[in-house]
Amino acid sequence: MPSPRVSSPVRLPPFQTLLDAHGRDVHRFLIATVGRDDADDCYQETWLAALRAYSGLREASNLRSWILTIAHHKAIDHLRARGRRAVPAGAATDLLPAESSGHDPARTGPGARAGGGGRARGGALAGEGALAGEGARAGGGVRAGGDALADGSTSGDVPAVLDADGDLWRLVRELPDKQRTAVALRFLADAAYAEISKVMETSEEAARRNVHEGLKRLRTEYQP
Repeated sequence: MPSPRVSSPVRLPPFQTLLDAHGRDVHRFLIATVGRDDADDCYQETWLAALRAYSGLREASNLRSWILTIAHHKAIDHLRARGRRAVPAGAATDLLPAESSGHDPARTGPGARAGGGGRARGGALAGEGALAGEGARAGGGVRAGGDALADGSTSGDVPAVLDADGDLWRLVRELPDKQRTAVALRFLADAAYAEISKVMETSEEAARRNVHEGLKRLRTEYQP
């Protein structure tokens, strides 16, 4: 009689290693989606949720996508709460994001759909490369595969990006929810479309479309 197969335990890096590796990307993403004033609270909630779930993970192939997914859902929860506070009872549903955070991504594990480390590569959508480079002006930082925002921005040091061009990132925060999330992931977390689709729980084609539509809207609204 064959002996039962015993699954090997998941070998996870120390939690501090995860925080050191991805904390900056998580904070950049949250500043762009909920604003600087509220980003710190969402940041702490994200890492607390991750810490509680960390020892129970069954897969460790894409921890960056996993933690960004938690941050994404914390941002949605925050925007829902903000909408309820901002309007009379019964009217808040008009302001809720289209996406639902009804499940806890911290318990599902990183998954494999995003593949690899999640870095953006070439193949920019038509017109994206013609938008104008925060990364070049801010100096340093990572690149988003040749894509660019309405002022030429790719990515760079987050304080320089978000402070130097407050009007641009204010417009990003005013984008429809899915476009805002996709643009923030693409340009501030330097995420590939496969990783964006994993974090947003959608198809890669939908991720590309959300980035494209968000950039198109920014091109028409941003006046440098």
